[in-house]
Amino acid sequence: MPRIFPLLAVVLSLVLGGCLSDSPPSPPSQSVNTWLLGVWEAKSAEGNLRRATVAPSSSDRMTVLYEEINPKKQVVRSGTFPAWISHVGSAKLLVVEVPSPEKKNGKGYLLLGYQLLDPLNVRVRELVTEISESSASPFALRKTIRQHFKKGTLFSGNHEIWQKTGEVFSPKKDADPAQDTFVPTRNLPRPTP
Repeated sequence: MPRIFPLLAVVLSLVLGGCLSDSPPSPPSQSVNTWLLGVWEAKSAEGNLRRATVAPSSSDRMTVLYEEINPKKQVVRSGTFPAWISHVGSAKLLVVEVPSPEKKNGKGYLLLGYQLLDPLNVRVRELVTEISESSASPFALRKTIRQHFKKGTLFSGNHEIWQKTGEVFSPKKDADPAQDTFVPTRNLPRPTP
């Protein structure tokens, strides 16, 4: 079972479109953005449904429950990961902590650029690969991110649109994000006249 985590870390960095860094650029630098909370879905090139359920775990941290489901409705990959928002200068990044035995502290940090297009769509953007290669320390990582952001070269041309298909709520202190979801009425099909 532990062997799935290195594979999952690589898969997440590829499918979610981000770079895997040795350290995060910073601890949480803002409260949870409630617009990011919910159930988000996108299709992979292979036709698999990718689902990320984002739920609050504290005032400044989130939990991401990731699942990839094939056309036969079988879960082919899944994992639960802590995440937070990091501000580096004017750049807002979603930082997802993933187990990664090949990294020095056993953890890798997936850095994702995000842009809320509207309440139901988010653009997830891939950072340039030089960012992860220069991540010897959080200070060096922040410096590199600022330089690329200033030049307009922080994000590669690759991006993906994820659609919100459900909301999350946590009525209890230790609620399970996989069980505590609902489909908002705005996503229900409208009756035809």
